[in-house]
Amino acid sequence: MVAAIPDVIEAHKGRGIHGNGRVWRIEGLSSRVGRCKTKLLDVICTSARPFVHYEEGPEDIPELNAVVSIEPHVWRLPVGAPGKGLLKWLYLGNWQLYVRDEPLAVLPDLCRSTSAEVEAFIARSGVTVVIDSFHDDMSWVVGVRRLTPNHCMQPTAGAQ
Repeated sequence: MVAAIPDVIEAHKGRGIHGNGRVWRIEGLSSRVGRCKTKLLDVICTSARPFVHYEEGPEDIPELNAVVSIEPHVWRLPVGAPGKGLLKWLYLGNWQLYVRDEPLAVLPDLCRSTSAEVEAFIARSGVTVVIDSFHDDMSWVVGVRRLTPNHCMQPTAGAQ
């Protein structure tokens, strides 16, 4: 999953998408940016059950009926949650999605963080991938854990 993220971003690169191979900024609402966002969510949810920190639940979105409330404002997505459905739910922005074995109590504001700070957060927190969406879903920060040569990409615990 993590190994596919740079490929998705590379396939959609252009104005509004830039990064260093581990942290990217995705900005704007063009159709190309929208396709990139949808594909990123699809790829992440293919083999993992991400957590989402967001104020509201996905009521009235049938394709997200299997989303589970873990605690107030923390949701667990099912494997295979569709990117289009997630974007319908999360369209207002101000949400964070990440892959980790257990939910985090607090996440920093990665949209206002430097790439080095995002990388440090990933190393410190144990997340595999993180997306932080700014207000109105206009800007995303996407960060992935640095892969080591012997690292096997397996779903996180509980992703079965």
